[in-house]
Amino acid sequence: MKRILLIGLILILLLLISCKTPQPPPAQPEQPQQPTGPAEQCANYTRNGILESHCATCGNSICEPFESCTASTCNVMTCTTDCGQLYCTKDCPTEEQEPPQLQPGTMPEMTATLRTCHFDSDCVKVNADCCGCAMGGKAGTLSKDSQPVWEKTLKQKCVDVACTAVLSNDWSCTADAKCIKNKCTLVKE
Repeated sequence: MKRILLIGLILILLLLISCKTPQPPPAQPEQPQQPTGPAEQCANYTRNGILESHCATCGNSICEPFESCTASTCNVMTCTTDCGQLYCTKDCPTEEQEPPQLQPGTMPEMTATLRTCHFDSDCVKVNADCCGCAMGGKAGTLSKDSQPVWEKTLKQKCVDVACTAVLSNDWSCTADAKCIKNKCTLVKE
């Protein structure tokens, strides 16, 4: 009987000791880091009745898809006249902005940003160089929104360029402008 009492006392002591052992303080939740630069934002756009979510980072000097004036809703061939929630004039040039300055002897590049589209009707055929198809040059395609900036850039670049009065036989001159995988692309027919 003494042995059982002794074991009981030992168990009680162990229990008391374990209860008095200091517990580490509860972990504080990590404070979210404040963004140091532009933050990504997301918005919904409707295309032919299908809701799509798109994200972009305004202020990072990259004109991402949907940062140009892109209607929030488009059905078949009609779109709303708004510019959507991701519209960012900091990153995407507008018609009023000056075209980029080019070094002499260089041609501007038709970047993917200038070619962003949703429908074939978003794309237009433009001169890809100073002369264009009517004067022995080539054609390219851009989004309608990018056309004014592109034309200002070519006008600046091509001021001293003389073109030959000959129709071009380059394949691009007879190609059609189509929207393929959200990029305006010339398609040889």
